[in-house]
Amino acid sequence: MLKSGEKVLVAFSGGADSTALVCVLKSLGFAVCAAHINHCLRGADADSDQEFVQHFCEKNGIECYVKKVSVKKYAEQNHLSCEEAGRVIRYEFFNEIAAKNDICKIAVAHNKSDSVETSIFNFIRGASSGGLKGILPVNGNIVRPLIECAREKIEEYLSFKNTSFVTDKTNFENEYSRNRIRNIIIKDMEKINPSVINTVFENSKIIAEENDFIFRYVQNKARECVNICDNEVFLNLSKIKNEHIIVKKRLVVYCAQKLISDFRTSSKNINAIAHLRHGKKIILVNYGLTISNNYDILQFKVDFFKKSVADVQENSISSKKSGFMYQIFDGKSISVKKIFDEINIKFNVSFVKIDEISDFKSAVYICVDSVNEPIYIRSRKDGDKISIASVGRRKIKDIFIDRKIHRELRDKIPIIATNSAVLAIYGITGDQKYFADEKSGKILMIKTFI
Repeated sequence: MLKSGEKVLVAFSGGADSTALVCVLKSLGFAVCAAHINHCLRGADADSDQEFVQHFCEKNGIECYVKKVSVKKYAEQNHLSCEEAGRVIRYEFFNEIAAKNDICKIAVAHNKSDSVETSIFNFIRGASSGGLKGILPVNGNIVRPLIECAREKIEEYLSFKNTSFVTDKTNFENEYSRNRIRNIIIKDMEKINPSVINTVFENSKIIAEENDFIFRYVQNKARECVNICDNEVFLNLSKIKNEHIIVKKRLVVYCAQKLISDFRTSSKNINAIAHLRHGKKIILVNYGLTISNNYDILQFKVDFFKKSVADVQENSISSKKSGFMYQIFDGKSISVKKIFDEINIKFNVSFVKIDEISDFKSAVYICVDSVNEPIYIRSRKDGDKISIASVGRRKIKDIFIDRKIHRELRDKIPIIATNSAVLAIYGITGDQKYFADEKSGKILMIKTFI
């Protein structure tokens, strides 16, 4: 984890675990500095913890960096849970301090009990075997020197050293899932197996080793059957037809992650993709990811995240960044007018008749008989709403959340709208007022290039 005498940044909350970690590393001769985040979630208690950390570091000659930030406000602004927001803020701060001070390693104080709680929590949530391996001892520049120490041993150590620490009172409030696992579920499990912490921890290490073996095997196999070309990934199923299904599923995830690094989806979706038949396709809207099978070759393609530059052509639109707006209809005729280049997606725009439409899912079809103002393809705006049949008027933001649209994708999904109304969300739904049918006189077709 660490080289002798190496400078290390410790994530120091003031609790028993991080206090013990600071003491251990310092006593072993490492050059220790500390970083503390005041999350502003516990009022005076949080301020008191900050004072404890600063006083402890000053007393022991430890360089200390402190940041005070409202996690709750950050969570609301970024549509995250407080727990996730806190994690993002902490690690951004730790990495910032490490970079400024030329520190290669960040030590955090997760212990054996934390790892077991994570394994149990992930098991309850239905995680795959990858989520059952607990907390990794080393993950990039993050090291966890106490990961094999039980919580009670850490407290015994601090008692022996006569070292004080702070206690977060919320650790005893069982309204949080992790606290219920720690304070209730594990306690009940210990009635059946008093050594359950050690048992689960050792099993998680075995699972981690097996996952590492599968991961390495899949990486090697990918060299034979996976090709990446122009931001598309191709998986040749004919070359893995004799492989175990778990290898096929892992290769599906491998291919998707080549396009979307934080790709996650249900086992049901992974299984469906692995068994996809020729001529069929699956669209994961929340990532803008389309997977199709053409003669036993799975093609993975991100519809709204392409990086290649496309040109603006007659009756077509192209762009390459986020935040965009194009006029496509002036109220009488098609008028493709380029406003800015923002995302990289290209459309065909034309008028069609109802008898020319064979599949309403292949494009967006809008009846413009009653539209006498310009129509734009643009990114979403605050307050955008659309009327959905049998549902009523809804905010586009809420539709994206309900459909679990990936946050990075939401501003890149095209909205078709006038200055006064949203007509359709490309690839998702249209406003019922502008549906094209047999009575429509003028129908505007908007279709992405294939």
